Amino acid sequence: MTGASEVPERAVAWRMALLVAAAYLLGTGWGLWAQSIENPDEPRYACAAREMALGRGDWMVPRFNGEPRLVKPVLIYWLMAASAKLTAPLGVGMVTAFRLPSLLFGLLAVLSVFGLGRRLWNGRVGVLAGLLLTTTFYFHTTAREIVIDPLVAGSLAWSWYGFVVVLQKLKDDPEKTPYLALLGFYAGLGVACMAKGPAPVGVFAAVPMGVFLVWNRKAIVPEGKGLGWLALRSGVLWGAPLALGLGFAWFAMLYGTEYRDQMMDFFVEQNFARGVGALDHNDGLKRFPFVYYLLDCPQKFMPWTLLAVPAVYLWTRPRAQAATPETSLGSARFFVCAILIPFVCIGLAGSKRSLYALPLYPMLALGGAVVLGRVLSERRAALAVKALLVLALAAAGFEAFGRPILEKRKRAD
Repeated sequence: MTGASEVPERAVAWRMALLVAAAYLLGTGWGLWAQSIENPDEPRYACAAREMALGRGDWMVPRFNGEPRLVKPVLIYWLMAASAKLTAPLGVGMVTAFRLPSLLFGLLAVLSVFGLGRRLWNGRVGVLAGLLLTTTFYFHTTAREIVIDPLVAGSLAWSWYGFVVVLQKLKDDPEKTPYLALLGFYAGLGVACMAKGPAPVGVFAAVPMGVFLVWNRKAIVPEGKGLGWLALRSGVLWGAPLALGLGFAWFAMLYGTEYRDQMMDFFVEQNFARGVGALDHNDGLKRFPFVYYLLDCPQKFMPWTLLAVPAVYLWTRPRAQAATPETSLGSARFFVCAILIPFVCIGLAGSKRSLYALPLYPMLALGGAVVLGRVLSERRAALAVKALLVLALAAAGFEAFGRPILEKRKRAD
């Protein structure tokens, strides 16, 4: 009887996930072939990946104009080159193929927030979270570009999903180790480190997850059990080496070569120096704590920043009137750890760019979905919010379909 009841629920979950994935791929992937290399970062990645794909370059050391480019880890170059080689027989252009890793990791982020919403709340919140992230303009445009940050956002969102699955399974069955969920969790952390280094993993995952564990230890750790039980059940003895092995394998291979000094500069300059302000993209103009992201994130999260208005209204209502109950792991605590702590960290960092905050957008979409789900349950507000959703989807559709057509006509004229 238990198996029979689980099958329909699982089938519904798969259908909802396919719906969210189809909406993302259609809205974000359409017109990808018409997008040329534009922003300052794209040529640097594309040239090195092209040399790898054509068999003229070293797959261990990316090169731009013949010079080693070790300011970023190698993962994005590997994925771009592999994508070009695999899709070439299908007639996919090399520039289009170079954009597929960002597109696919964006899909991973969308499906991860769908899974988080479904597990922490319900299927409707999961679907709304996926659609909100898909129709957030900045996430939409970044997932179409040749940059590292969609890889980081996707792998970290996947890690958060695995993290929640692990905690729920341990809470339901303390005597059973959820190996599959743990494998996904640790692998996500390793891939994120391999994509951009250890700093984003610490800021957006390790520190907030650690705080979340301590905060919810009474709900997670059974009575009479301690840290030893948690270490055993969380697979840290094999999971941590797995994450470190994935994250630092390429760096370890370069350590004994002539590129050792350049590799060490990556850790010093790209991770530590950017945090303390010794290296800044903006000549010191945007080092002021929080102000840059307080202005930038609401602008980039449009149109869903408008949900802040009903969010304040719902937050100030008496708890008894709330439409959606708190989950067993505590939704408020989850958002404090997944959004507020990373926001404080990047706000205090010396170097600031819009791209650095991209891993926050999946969690912001999840928070927006919780608010939207509550608003939709109120009859007076449902019609207005549905209209807002239609407008947002129309805006994303215009960006995906209409803008490439208009630009093509403009170039033809």
